Amino acid sequence: KLEILQRTLCPQPIQTPKSPANSGNADLLRVFRGEHSKTSLLLHPQEKALVTVVGLHLSFLPWALGTMHVWSQAISFAAALVAFVLALWPRTYTPEYAREGHFRLLMWPRLLRFPLTWIGLLLLGYVLVQALNPAWDFYRFPNGSWMMKPLVTIPWLPHGMRTPFEMMNPWRMLMIYTSAWLLVCSLWVGLTRRTALQALIVIVIVNGTALAVLGLLQRMTGGPKMLWGLLDREGYYFATIIYKNHAGAYFNLILGVIASAFVYAFARQTRAWTAAGRLLFSPFARSSSPLPCSRPTRAPPPCSWEDSSFSG
Repeated sequence: KLEILQRTLCPQPIQTPKSPANSGNADLLRVFRGEHSKTSLLLHPQEKALVTVVGLHLSFLPWALGTMHVWSQAISFAAALVAFVLALWPRTYTPEYAREGHFRLLMWPRLLRFPLTWIGLLLLGYVLVQALNPAWDFYRFPNGSWMMKPLVTIPWLPHGMRTPFEMMNPWRMLMIYTSAWLLVCSLWVGLTRRTALQALIVIVIVNGTALAVLGLLQRMTGGPKMLWGLLDREGYYFATIIYKNHAGAYFNLILGVIASAFVYAFARQTRAWTAAGRLLFSPFARSSSPLPCSRPTRAPPPCSWEDSSFSG
């Protein structure tokens, strides 16, 4: 029984940064995930700042009228850039934040091994070529009407349109795509603890739930304008998102996050009950075994025909 308790409650000793190179990174990742101890360590201050910035960023997007305007997209780009810098900044760990002791962790190698880093750079490069190789030019007449004039371009390269930034053009699309790319890379590189990811998921779920409650209250009270007249948006809106189809896509994502969190919590609780059941019933199973041997015995050596009772 003591051996069972020791194997269940006392995990194997972890490797330190002085261990061989092929096992140090894996051991460090297991420690960050909290697999060696039930006592969680404090989050690194830079990781706390990253969770705060990303949480505010993701909470801001739906409340800023669906992030459809230049001002909200510029704020989103600035927040994504700040999060990217926080994620890539080297971290100095102490025993307060890691059980290995004092060490310095470089974050950029993880970014280089992330496939979406290079896929995103290819997409951003494609849009950049379109912006630098316009095939059409926007022209507005004095009476307010407008037309598109053809331009001389390089035909074998991707081409775009030279249009006003506030209307939509390749440079604005480059800013939007860059914001999403920076945010994804920041999450992949900067989040090293399960606690940080759980906190971010809770922020997203609470924000989406509050937005859904606001939209339902507006529908039940029959307000013709957004936020009961504070914003002059009539008709095709929900909560603070101007278009219902955009709101539907956002709430589908929120439902996916909620379902994933529920499945994760249920699976973890099931594993905990299974481990507790093994710990509770394994002593009774061992005591009822017909062979009360704690260790496997070595098989006897094979006997020769001369030594057997059948010889002679």
